Amino acid sequence: MSRPRYETERLTMTPQEVASLLGCSPKHVRDMCADGRIRAAQIGKLWHINRAALLEQLGLDEEEVVHE
Repeated sequence: MSRPRYETERLTMTPQEVASLLGCSPKHVRDMCADGRIRAAQIGKLWHINRAALLEQLGLDEEEVVHE
């Protein structure tokens, strides 16, 4: 049996999660991904944002991020 994956184990974030963290719209986050301001990979239509790189860029530790 595999153990459940908890929020802190995720390596990527969605534009919706990042928008909530930054206080902006998911479209703005997608635009920032597209022009390279946020480190991310687009697979098909979906953006996968590198969690560790984003937190480092923002100067935050994992403990400082509130999980909803």
